[in-house]
Amino acid sequence: MTVRKRGLFLGKKAFSHDLFFDIFELFLVVVIVLALANFIADVADQTLFEKNYLARDVSILIDAIYAAPGDVAYLYDEKTTAYQFNIAKSKVTVNKDKEQATPNAIYYLFGEEIKKPINVLNTNALQENQKLYFLKDQSGIKVSTLEASQYKKSP
Repeated sequence: MTVRKRGLFLGKKAFSHDLFFDIFELFLVVVIVLALANFIADVADQTLFEKNYLARDVSILIDAIYAAPGDVAYLYDEKTTAYQFNIAKSKVTVNKDKEQATPNAIYYLFGEEIKKPINVLNTNALQENQKLYFLKDQSGIKVSTLEASQYKKSP
């Protein structure tokens, strides 16, 4: 009775069978590593969380401005560079620059007063030194873009 030793270089069948599985495992590891690297790059580029934050924050800000007594002037001093804001019909929609409006765009609702409507604002992407400026008076709320240098802080 002869005992055949199994190993990498012993026997043609064992060599081809083991080599096939080793190559397959190596290929599988490379595919998984590339897929993981691609996923991490996509997550780093995504602005989903930031757009969601901005839409909610602006919406809550508009509700607070409506609730405030008297006239209000407010400069929204958050990082809004390269985002487009669309404020209309009780909804704040935020898109990244050059993104097309999609049915699943990031938006958040706010309560609009019928007697004091908010003006319709659809901004292009805000530049580095531009900010959103909210102004409430007897006629309603006006939202515009304002250069940061134009805004004078009161003492």
